[in-house]
Amino acid sequence: MSVAVLSKTFGWSYFEGLRANGAKMGKGSGQVVDDTASGDLVASLAVDYITLDKVDKGATLALVYPPEMLVIPSPIAIFRNSPNVEAAKKFVDFVLSKDGQTIIANEGTLPVRADVKIPERFKLPPVEEAMKRAMKIDYQQIMAEKETTIKKFTDMMQK
Repeated sequence: MSVAVLSKTFGWSYFEGLRANGAKMGKGSGQVVDDTASGDLVASLAVDYITLDKVDKGATLALVYPPEMLVIPSPIAIFRNSPNVEAAKKFVDFVLSKDGQTIIANEGTLPVRADVKIPERFKLPPVEEAMKRAMKIDYQQIMAEKETTIKKFTDMMQK
């Protein structure tokens, strides 16, 4: 999803420039943060809550939020034919409530509610600002091009 959104926003030349500058593809979100913390990388495109967790554990890292933010929602759903739909509905209601979103914000993740205070230590922009800065996402187009995007990115980064 991240690669697709970045390529739609900045073009594939963005990744070509990163690769020419020594960028490499990691094996996961946590690995690129660890590689940056160890000095193997000078920077990384990283997930906020993963990076913040590493900082809390002593990593000498800092998050920087560029003007164009990559804001990807974390989905929540109730499966059709779930054995306990009423409990599932209560869980979803709680996660989306002010109390539920406060828990999420306290973990360093952007809440979906503007009425939830984000702890200062995370330096996250307010929800309204983040949404204004968020890169536009066309999920249907991204899913239709998923395999092509993965192949192109993988081929480019493994040269």
